[in-house]
Amino acid sequence: MSPSNSESAVGEFPSSSTALSRLTSRLQAYAEGFYSITPKNTNGVPTNRSNPFEATISVADSYMSRAGVNFNVLPLDGVSASLGLRIEGVPVHDLVGSSEGFRRPGYAMSIEPGLSAQFGSWSLNLFTPVAVYRNRLQSVSDKEQTAATGVYQHGDAAFADFSIISSISKAMVENRGRFCRSPGGRSALHVNSGFCV
Repeated sequence: MSPSNSESAVGEFPSSSTALSRLTSRLQAYAEGFYSITPKNTNGVPTNRSNPFEATISVADSYMSRAGVNFNVLPLDGVSASLGLRIEGVPVHDLVGSSEGFRRPGYAMSIEPGLSAQFGSWSLNLFTPVAVYRNRLQSVSDKEQTAATGVYQHGDAAFADFSIISSISKAMVENRGRFCRSPGGRSALHVNSGFCV
């Protein structure tokens, strides 16, 4: 059995940022970025691949960026639609540490329509990015194999044609001027009749 190409990281340091700008009373622009730094080189899991430079699985950085506009279709009912561009992928070289081992670097660019609805303190979101461009880049191990053999090496890849991304969230609001915090003290939960809910 061959190992999965999960490339999940131990010691991962994610960072993200979001920006919003109101263009009109019903139209907003948005931008969001995410990058995960993974200092570890490989996870030690053997791949059994023919390329000796791909003996173990690489622990790779990953990134995502999206931007577009959001239109309030039914402002009083909290329903809005969005349309934007999205790019996500795995870089050839990590920001921190080495980038050896087996990885499939590359990126996909997508058109991303979305629909959001809000019901009181609850929010529902649905996004369906559709890929319009895909590019599998030559990895470090591909380049090492090319230099060692003199034969150009460019590994395989598989990209999804589209994705379905959904989420549901609930705003934690103050009730009767009191708050109850989770055991870790990180998230505030409202108090209902003296109990944390």
